Amino acid sequence: MEFQSSVDKYMALRRMVYQGLLYQDLIKRGEILADGRLPPILPIVLYNGSQH
Repeated sequence: MEFQSSVDKYMALRRMVYQGLLYQDLIKRGEILADGRLPPILPIVLYNGSQH
């Protein structure tokens, strides 16, 4: 979870980077599913700022 106080127009890219880093770490630690797949991730981004 991350909180920030400003708009980031590249938030979708940051979210994808975070997912990639998590998958890399899971692979490195051998924490993958029994059939060799990576676990699914459900990314959720909440925005409560003003409309632009």
